[in-house]
Amino acid sequence: MTTSLLAPVKTPFDPEGRLHFDEITHRYWLDERGNEAKALLSVTHVLEAGLQGTMGEEYWTQEARTRGKHIHQAILYHAEGDLAAESVSDLIRPYFLGYLKFIEHEHPETIFVEQRVFDEPLGYAGTFDLLVQLRGPNAHRDAVRPGVEVLDLIDVKTGGLPWWVMYQLAAYRRRILVAMKNVLVRSWALQLTARGTYRLCPMLSFPGVRSADSERDFLSILRVAQLKRLHARHV
Repeated sequence: MTTSLLAPVKTPFDPEGRLHFDEITHRYWLDERGNEAKALLSVTHVLEAGLQGTMGEEYWTQEARTRGKHIHQAILYHAEGDLAAESVSDLIRPYFLGYLKFIEHEHPETIFVEQRVFDEPLGYAGTFDLLVQLRGPNAHRDAVRPGVEVLDLIDVKTGGLPWWVMYQLAAYRRRILVAMKNVLVRSWALQLTARGTYRLCPMLSFPGVRSADSERDFLSILRVAQLKRLHARHV
């Protein structure tokens, strides 16, 4: 264990507070009887194992990793009302300005920020970025069945928009739908740029993408990752 260990917090996605996360190793595990630990594959590790060599790994510099980590922290602190303007570093300032423009234009009503979810039978866990209700131009205005609430699941990216983000969101979305009844969840990628702008991309704008296909494909990728771990070839 390391000092970066994040203790479980009871949420609709973990009502018993069983899920642990280590920030440094990016590992998840569940408490079991007698405080034994059950290791889970992270969504990140699942995609890296199952899609190895196709994800654009050559662009994953240390600067990009640091930038992504810091912008997610800034978004969390901003949502909690704890962000001091002077604490936003030069590295992420333009990206954070893009995020503020997103808030100004899209008027998201925040539901959850940086929440951990897991699927015990399938053995994976992950942390989604934002679950909101968009109130601006992309608000859901179609008729919905009585009692059904429309939510928007958003993954934040600071760089290119990777093709595999649809599978990342599918992994989170299926767990949100289990935990929160009578909801319709739309999936988006929020691309923040070095120019201080943003682009909000619905997953259905990806050629040939359907929600059911994304979930099915994620589960296939998960199985590949599990086989690699079983045979000690990757994770």
